[in-house]
Formats: sequence, structure tokens, C-alpha cells
Amino acid sequence: MTRRSHLQIVVADGVIREDTCYFRTRHLPHIEAFRLDSIEHLFLKLFRHLCASLANDARDGWEAALMDAEQGIGEPDGSALVHDIVPLLHAIRDERSGCFSFMPADCAICSNRLSEEEHLTLDLVRAARKGDEAELLQRARALAGSSGVSRLACAARVLGEYLNMYALCAELQRSVRIPGRSESGNSGR
Repeated sequence: MTRRSHLQIVVADGVIREDTCYFRTRHLPHIEAFRLDSIEHLFLKLFRHLCASLANDARDGWEAALMDAEQGIGEPDGSALVHDIVPLLHAIRDERSGCFSFMPADCAICSNRLSEEEHLTLDLVRAARKGDEAELLQRARALAGSSGVSRLACAARVLGEYLNMYALCAELQRSVRIPGRSESGNSGR
């Protein structure tokens, strides 16, 4: 049986104050440097909410993730996206050796930075979206810190396909107005 590593949160001590957050995160890369597209931004926010829920055994993060996803891409696609992120999180917990740091999704200062582990996760998801199997396995090994990454690679592959599908549907909706369709999405997954 694989020993689960607990997720750890990178947050300010006690009361969240902007100066505390700034000094604790200033060494981390700014999110703008990664030039995330809109679905990657949404993925990262949902991923952070879900990490917080797993780390704290609380439902607040799940509810926030569902709300943000439905606001971002509509129902039922929002809940489907949250559902597709969960296997990736569980694979990270099972296959990663060591700790996993992430930034809080709702702090105006911290959420603009990426932890090293979030960076590795985004690299993995991007490799999955490109469909580059060799890069996907390399990125999965880098994130896991080991060579046993079959579950992690599989979860990333499924998530990458869904993210690509959503991005394509969003692009089509922007270019073609479909009568009777809301602005929020609903790609019909």
C-alpha cells in the first residue's frame, strides 16, 4: 500500500495581511510568466480549492471549486471539470514522494504566485494537453519524484483531453453565436 503524503499549504501565518503574503511569496514566480490560457487559469484555481479541502478535511474548498467552475464554464461542465481534477489530485497524493505546496486560491497576493509543485503540475497538464507522451511521462516523473507514475500520467491524460475539449468549445462559442445558449458555456459534455 502506498503511503499518502499530506498536502501542505503555503499561506501567511495567522491573519492574512498583504505585506505578510508578499514577503512569504516574493521569491516564487509570478503567474503571468507562465502565460496561462483561460482554461489553465480556471484549472489552477479549482485545483487550489480542492487541495485546500484535502489538506484540511473540509468541504469549503469543494464548494468553492464547484461554484467557480460553474461560474467559469457553466453547468454541467463546471462540475464535470471538478470531477476530472480529483483523480489527478489522488494520483499526486499516491505517487508523489514528499510534500506538496500550493497557494491559496482566494488571496489576492498569494494566488498570483506559483509554488514549485504547482509549476510541476501545470507542466504535466500542459504536456497532457499537447498529447506528447514522452514529455507527459517525463513531467509525471518530475512531479512524483519517482518512476512509478502510471496513475498520475493516466489522470493527467484524461484531464488534458477534457481541458482541450472545453477550450475548443469555448472558442467555438466565441466565434459563433448559438441561439438560445447562455454566455456561461455548456459545451454538452
